[in-house]
Amino acid sequence: MHLTLIQAPQLISPTNYISTIAIPPLGLAYLAASAREAGHQVAAVDGVGEALENIWNFDKERDIWLRGLELDEIVNRIDSATDVIGVGCMFSCQWPSTRELLKRIRVRFPDAVILLGGEHASSAPERVLEETPIDLCAVGEGEETMVEVLKRIDAGEGYEELAGTVYRAADGSIVNNGPRARIRDVDEIPLPYWDLFPVEDYITFANPHGAVRGRSMPMLATRGCPYQCTFCSSPAMWTTAWRARDIKSVIDEMVLYHDKYGATDIHFEDLTAVVKRSWIVEFCQELLKREEKFTWQLPSGTRSEAIDGEVAALMVQAGCRNFSYSIESGSVETLKIIKKRIHLDKVHASSRAAIKSGIRLQVNFILGFPHETWRHARDTYREIARCAWIGFHEFNCCAFSPLPNTEAFRELQQTTDIKEDDEFYYSLFGYMDITDYQSYHPRWGNWRLRSMIYGAYALFYGTSYLIRPWRLFAEVYNYMGHSSQGKLGKLVRGLIKNRKLQWEARKSSA
Repeated sequence: MHLTLIQAPQLISPTNYISTIAIPPLGLAYLAASAREAGHQVAAVDGVGEALENIWNFDKERDIWLRGLELDEIVNRIDSATDVIGVGCMFSCQWPSTRELLKRIRVRFPDAVILLGGEHASSAPERVLEETPIDLCAVGEGEETMVEVLKRIDAGEGYEELAGTVYRAADGSIVNNGPRARIRDVDEIPLPYWDLFPVEDYITFANPHGAVRGRSMPMLATRGCPYQCTFCSSPAMWTTAWRARDIKSVIDEMVLYHDKYGATDIHFEDLTAVVKRSWIVEFCQELLKREEKFTWQLPSGTRSEAIDGEVAALMVQAGCRNFSYSIESGSVETLKIIKKRIHLDKVHASSRAAIKSGIRLQVNFILGFPHETWRHARDTYREIARCAWIGFHEFNCCAFSPLPNTEAFRELQQTTDIKEDDEFYYSLFGYMDITDYQSYHPRWGNWRLRSMIYGAYALFYGTSYLIRPWRLFAEVYNYMGHSSQGKLGKLVRGLIKNRKLQWEARKSSA
């Protein structure tokens, strides 16, 4: 079979933190590798990476902008001989533009099988099929599902009882085959096949998820997260199974990227990389044994339970430089409600140990949970000040965002008349937009929540620079250079770059 994988263009705003991130598509590269190993011909159209500096207006009425190829350019780059077209949609805020892309692909390829994967397809597969003329959605982990779909198409079989899919039957009805069991042995999954994607363009564009410490490549050392935070989409996408790869295989992949792409800094995009103390200790020891000179980061964050002074020192010795802890709230009551299973005193102890060892540490918070009162907010502000006092280097505070098919979203549906329309999907993008935070709190409107988040930033950085004024000068110095020790310098440069690209796009289209 001839399979074409497509990454849709990226939603972008000059004031949104997420817009400063542009990394090679890990999920599609894994799918490409699995399909190739099964004997299929695979091509790809990277709608972001093939035009990283192209910013264009997708929806003029709402002033919605995208990074990457325009939709017709993507369609035109699909090989006319393709049998199956797989499109990824990781974030629900991308759905309106991805939906339009799927419609245009169907017009051009009326006989091809079209499927959608990613977190949005996993969270709302029936709605996806209702709104687009595609054939099926892949739900959850995609490698085994994709290979099985290709096998059935090749054999002329249907999708009946094909776990991990939701499809459109011959009579037009939508059939949900239920979830597929997680892949137990993640070492059996082929390494990402990057030859189809413009890796060098991503590296030189230098807008990774973490800090810019050199030539970076994204990787996964583990899959899944064993926790069940109510606001997170991971349980629906990955279940709560956490699987770790063989340590030697992980390091072999790091070496491969160094040799092939000149990568010097590895960004582990794992949901929760450090769960077992024994695994991270053995990983660091193996890196030291091999005398590899990588730096590496955990930009998505990790848990603190397994990281004490001994482990943190070992991580630094083995090349780790940055990671973050997501505390989310300073209210013990809120932590219980959102099922954030952490103990603040233990997080504090781990944080002190990590900072003392030389880790550049970020802390993340969320404001605007629908149940919150001023008492909960007060506790969070106290915790923010405490984190600044402890010595966290960086801080991020975002607005509560009710991702579809999360426990928090379902709870919100019971108390509000929330509509899953385009306005809702675009609002999800605002959770990290400094000028467009959207509130889903019954009493705190958008402007009040924005003021609260601005106050949180002022509290953290004001306290931090008052106690450690040299850090402010260090940040300015890093900003003036071409690399950054943390995310803050990269964030500022990325936002300025995006603003300039959008301004040039507006000017050329005027």
